[in-house]
Amino acid sequence: MNAGSKSRSFENYPRDIVDRVIDEYPADAIGQVHLWLEDLASDRLSRCALFPAAGSLKKLEEEVALGRTDYRDLIVAADYDRFLIQLRDFNRPFGEEAVPNPLEFQMRRSQPNKRSGPTT
Repeated sequence: MNAGSKSRSFENYPRDIVDRVIDEYPADAIGQVHLWLEDLASDRLSRCALFPAAGSLKKLEEEVALGRTDYRDLIVAADYDRFLIQLRDFNRPFGEEAVPNPLEFQMRRSQPNKRSGPTT
């Protein structure tokens, strides 16, 4: 955690993040998990680190390190598959992160915006 940064109490995290940490990590590790999540500074990045870690402190530490190096790499690793199709959106809480019809979603995102009416 950076000196001078504002820390928030673990209870002030969204309920889905708190529940995930309590369910997956031993009680004596929750303080360390909280410190690592504070380094990420956003709920989305916290979810992106917690999801692949799946209760492993070693894996969570690696995911947080990735997020510190370049947060975009952490998002891509958690939200996208190897073909860069978005399967999850961790802006949403755990349990609601799945992107319905990922291929259709990807195709709509890649389409250029079309203006209505004639063009000159």
